[in-house]
Amino acid sequence: MKLVKLSANKSSFKTIQFRKGFNIIIADRDQDSSDKHSTNGLGKTLLLEIVNYCLGSKPSKTLKKEEMKDWVFSLTIEIDGEEIVLKRAVNDHKKYIVALGVENISADEVCLTLGEKLFGLSVREVKDKSNHPTYRTLASYFMRTDDGAFSDPFLCFARQKALSRDNNTAFLLGLNWQLSVKFSQLKSEFKKLDNANKAIETGAFDAFGGTVGDLTSERIDVESQLTEKMKRLESFQVHEDYRDIQAKADTLTKEIHDIINEITINSQIVERYKDSLKNENGDDIKIEQIYEAAGAVFEKSSLRTLDEVINFHRDVVLNRKNYLESEIELYVTKNRALDSKMEKLSNERAGYLNILKTHGALDEYTKLQDEVNKIKAKIADIESRISRLTEIKSRIDDIRIEISDIISKMWQEYSGDQPLISTAIGLFNSNSRFLYEQPGSLSIDVDKEGYRFKIDIKKAGSDGVSSMKVFCYDLMLAEYWSTIRHREFPLFHDSKIFADVDPRQVAKALEISSRKAESLDFQYICSMNSGYMPYDYLPEEFTGNLSKYTIARFNDKDEHGTLLGVTF
Repeated sequence: MKLVKLSANKSSFKTIQFRKGFNIIIADRDQDSSDKHSTNGLGKTLLLEIVNYCLGSKPSKTLKKEEMKDWVFSLTIEIDGEEIVLKRAVNDHKKYIVALGVENISADEVCLTLGEKLFGLSVREVKDKSNHPTYRTLASYFMRTDDGAFSDPFLCFARQKALSRDNNTAFLLGLNWQLSVKFSQLKSEFKKLDNANKAIETGAFDAFGGTVGDLTSERIDVESQLTEKMKRLESFQVHEDYRDIQAKADTLTKEIHDIINEITINSQIVERYKDSLKNENGDDIKIEQIYEAAGAVFEKSSLRTLDEVINFHRDVVLNRKNYLESEIELYVTKNRALDSKMEKLSNERAGYLNILKTHGALDEYTKLQDEVNKIKAKIADIESRISRLTEIKSRIDDIRIEISDIISKMWQEYSGDQPLISTAIGLFNSNSRFLYEQPGSLSIDVDKEGYRFKIDIKKAGSDGVSSMKVFCYDLMLAEYWSTIRHREFPLFHDSKIFADVDPRQVAKALEISSRKAESLDFQYICSMNSGYMPYDYLPEEFTGNLSKYTIARFNDKDEHGTLLGVTF
């Protein structure tokens, strides 16, 4: 693809006519400008942003301004000898007014088609695979607009994810990017599973309840409980009147306990009566002694006769003995009746207890069944956790094998693609050698982390040299895709890539890019502030062709000197 022309719907806009080979946009500072004026804001960066927007990017901050809402830009490009117009309004970035010969076509469709035409991307695969290199990401390596893209050649914007960086770099260099995607996915999965496995083993993650060994031990213990419950359940007989029988048995038990208490009390009374009966003896009394003692108090005339007293005493004792004996007989008879009743009640209760022993209530059976089901569910849960832990460990082992296989395939394909890789490395090294006394190096390796990309320039101690790493890499990509891959994409460098770079290296960069773009017929476009143009170091061949190379000049004299022809 080559850029042909950029125009707008405003007459103030400076139409840009691109040329094949080397293109340069120069921003001049007018002699009458004050110190407060600068070449910033004249349109160098905006030109790149507009071209990028016409090629499918989202609008930049400048294009989002209110003053730009009614602007429409048209970019004419050439693909395989055919000119194609891409006309896009700023206020509707989701579609094109005209693109690829179709009116009101969506921006997504345009990007898919351009990706297929310019990079050979499969429309179907781009739609189906989330990690597939996309047209817009690949294009961003040729048209760097993000400030973060000038610090690392392999990044096209700040905070680009490592997976995107490696996949797109592998694609651009002709390596098997699908292996890179698969490798990254496996590494991510392995990291998650391995961290989870370590957390489980250390007890930091208790969702599984322990290791496989812990869970196996727990399962054996729970299975033992299940066996015991199952035996009870299998021998369980449900009696329909179980609760009534249980109530009757409880009533009988209470009655028996009451009888036992009554018998005990009766027996205690009988024993006391028997003790009293032993002490009732009328013949042992010493009447004479009583009278002698009484005679000291009472006169003999006032006392009864001795025989009367003895007879009276014997009558009292006899009556007392008869009473005690009758009471003893009464309580003994009561106890016999109670014993008989207790025996009858005990026999009746024994029958009930036998039923209760061999049968159970329905709710007890249901409860036991529920317990069995809960234990079974617990065993199933433990087995599920064991299975998941086993799967994690097994998957970790499988991933290790798969990663090893992918690394082997990477090595095999890396060796097979060595001529292409050697060409890319040679181009980069040649570019860096031209800029510096010692050549830099582009190294591509395969290790346990997959593809490893590295760029080194011995004098990479400053920001300027870092930018030149990007320059040498981008120039290599432009030449590599134009001459080796036979799919050309314009390389566009904003002036910021030359900021803080030694003017000698800037001159070298302009010289080598112009020489290669002109001789190899690929399009290189750059912008430069005239005050930073390293005229003292540029060869005569370049300065002699500078007017031919220059496709636009902006100045700060007034708004007509800017790209848009207006200021805001």
